[in-house]
Amino acid sequence: MKSLWSYFATLIACAIITVAFVNRAIAQDVSGAPSPVKITSWQHDPSISGDWFRSANWTSGVPTEAMMAEIANGGKSLIGTRTSGAVARQLWLGGERSGTLDQLGGTLKVDQGIWLGSRGHFASYGFGQYNLSDGQLVTPSIFIDSGLTVSPHADLSVARGSAIKQLGGRAEVGYGLHVGYWPFPVILNGTEMPVQNTSANIDLTYPYRPGATYQLVGGDLETGETYIGHGGKGKMIQSAGRHVVANGLHIGGANLFARPLDS
Repeated sequence: MKSLWSYFATLIACAIITVAFVNRAIAQDVSGAPSPVKITSWQHDPSISGDWFRSANWTSGVPTEAMMAEIANGGKSLIGTRTSGAVARQLWLGGERSGTLDQLGGTLKVDQGIWLGSRGHFASYGFGQYNLSDGQLVTPSIFIDSGLTVSPHADLSVARGSAIKQLGGRAEVGYGLHVGYWPFPVILNGTEMPVQNTSANIDLTYPYRPGATYQLVGGDLETGETYIGHGGKGKMIQSAGRHVVANGLHIGGANLFARPLDS
């Protein structure tokens, strides 16, 4: 009998370890933290928009399929109606400062995913904004962070969440669209801050998240799954257009939430 109990105890221990590794794998899968790649950063004058396809506007030339493209200097990049198409391995909009991408036509293909937001910079101006007026976007995942400041009374025009506004065109998000995402640790004066998922908390030891937004005004949006409020505040506004979800629509969820249990 003792050996039988030992056997079951071993099975339980193995199951716990297995679940721990699975949870870690899920956390890494939806963490929004890209693997290191060569970076090319937007360096055009932030007071005016610039052409995505002009090499001088980037620190390491126009992004290729092997590069991470970063727009985080407060500037705005423009993709017009040219036929060659824009590509990147990863795309970051926002960081220490804001970053905006306007797509008026053509195509944008990002192989590993798009991240919009401040990347943990405390009370920064680093929101990301992507405006799709026409053309096509193809990417496996989009993470729109919900912004960061220490008070709900802050000026949300500068300390705000990131946003996507789709006026037309077609956006194909193969795996997941995450609206209201915050997986990054928050560092203030060298100390990691605890993070709350609610705007109701006004204790200054906790950051407040203004909220992320996806606004669908026209065009087609197709996703594998759509998450609204995934670890942070998220809002989706659809006044026109078409939103097709292949596998699931999830509203609300903790930081490491991946999908509900199968019924």
